[in-house]
Amino acid sequence: TAGQETRAVDLSTIPSDIIGSIEVIKALTPDRDADAFGGAINLVTRSAFDLPGRSLNGKVEYRYNNLRRDDGYALSLNYSDVVNQARTLGITASLSYSDERYAQNDYEIAYFDKAIAPVNTIPGITNQAISEFDQRFRHINKESFGGNLNFDYKVGDFTQVYAKLFHNGSDTEANRFRLRQRGFAALAATSTDLRATGAEARITRRHDRIQTARTNDRIAVGGKTRRPARTLDYEVN
Repeated sequence: TAGQETRAVDLSTIPSDIIGSIEVIKALTPDRDADAFGGAINLVTRSAFDLPGRSLNGKVEYRYNNLRRDDGYALSLNYSDVVNQARTLGITASLSYSDERYAQNDYEIAYFDKAIAPVNTIPGITNQAISEFDQRFRHINKESFGGNLNFDYKVGDFTQVYAKLFHNGSDTEANRFRLRQRGFAALAATSTDLRATGAEARITRRHDRIQTARTNDRIAVGGKTRRPARTLDYEVN
């Protein structure tokens, strides 16, 4: 987000290793929140019953940013198993950590109002003149930590209940360096005379240091009961 309150979710703070499936709901159905404005995307964490047996896997990554000439790393560990002999209790746990250091380089150009005549008749100048030019360079350090713990329990042949714990947090520090050139004069369409001289022209250099902390915590208890004619879902979170 751009520092304002929105419905947007920063998906980069959610580790992909803890996701078992993704549900996409294209329209507002009766079982959804009344204040939803359309479709929804539901990220479903893994269940031990999704796998045929015990699973333990991990991953270590080395990351290098060529623009900044700096490096970072990431690691994750996932465990899943049905722990009792009756195969009714499943446990899934995941941990992830990442430390990224990267850079961004971008430009932004503003042109004079279209009401001003273009300068197509001047050799070498083909369209509207530039009124403002920004050059930005960002140094970004982002540290993220996430984990989840799921308990799934089968009650008979038709009901399965669960308890899910989820935590994720990220700390981001960004340094933005901006060079702005503003107040360029526009050229007349039929000559090299300037429409305005440099009374408004200015060149500014600015440095912004931005720190952002995000935390997502969720506790959910619920279940699903299947019958031949219907399925009942329930959850408190």
